[in-house]
Parts: sequence; structure tokens; C-alpha cells
Amino acid sequence: IRLSLVGSEMCIRDSIETAPLALSEFGAAMRCYPICFTNGDTPTPVAVMALEKGRNLFVDALGGWRRDHHVPSCLSRYPLVALAGHDGKIRLYADFSSGRLVQIRPGVDEDVDPIFEESGGLSSFGKSSVIRSQLAERSLADSAELGRALAEAGVLTPSKAPGLGDAGQALRDLSLIHI
Repeated sequence: IRLSLVGSEMCIRDSIETAPLALSEFGAAMRCYPICFTNGDTPTPVAVMALEKGRNLFVDALGGWRRDHHVPSCLSRYPLVALAGHDGKIRLYADFSSGRLVQIRPGVDEDVDPIFEESGGLSSFGKSSVIRSQLAERSLADSAELGRALAEAGVLTPSKAPGLGDAGQALRDLSLIHI
């Protein structure tokens, strides 16, 4: 089966509240989103996309990103992601329920980039998806290291979301840098 991504914009649910950030995207992300850290043993930097639970403020009515907003790398590679298994081999995973993957119809879908070649191997698009996932995973590991260092330094403070009332519910499970 040959598969392809459909459309030019990634369709996502408007319920995404936060998205993990790689260190390499902090500059672009901070222009669009507040950056906070998750609570727990490994605080992870996240872009805050909602003030209310289940209401992403950066997705339009059609499920696409609002114009001129950075798309976090963990979301831009969706519905494909390449991860290393316990044996160290890289596997390509796909969310077939996303509606973003379709079977290519010969003679009809000539203008799409297939993930797999007819021989069964990865196409150039499939290979670039794997490379992007690997780079993003490495950068997310660096972000986790930053979170651990900030926690050890004692500068992360649980968010109180003052003055936001119920609208700040999504922020209550996060920490802020307090210097």
C-alpha cells in the first residue's frame, strides 16, 4: 500500500492545550506562545496553546494553524513519527485515524508525495520524515535536560494563573521560571 499526506495544512483538533518544545524552536515559539514547563520529575518546556481546557486558541475553525504562527515540531510531523524501538531500530509510525493519510489511486493522485515507493522502500518524502523525527527527538532530549537543570536550580514555580479564574485552568498544571 502506498500512502500520502493530503492537503497543505495539518488538521489537528482544537483541543491541544500544550505541545512539547525543542530547544531549537524556542526563538520562533516565544513569538507566538507562552512557554512553561510541565510539573514532575522531568519538567519539559511546552508551548501553551490554551487557557481553558480543550480550547486551542491558535487553531482556526477548519482545524488549521492560524496564519503566521509557529507550528511546534512535535505537531508538524504528525501524523507520521519515526521512533527508535528497544532494539535500536527506527520504526515509522502513522496515525491512520487522522484523516491525513490516504491510499494513492493510480492515475488520480499523481501530484502527491508518496511515503513509500512502489518497491516498498521509503520514498524521499518518507526518508525526510524519518530524519525530521530523529532530529526533533534529539532536540526534545536537550529540552528535557534544560528542564532538569532548572528544577535542580530551584527556579521553577508552579503556576497559579492569577486573575484568570476558570480560564486559567490549563495553566494550573504547569510551572514557570521564577528568577
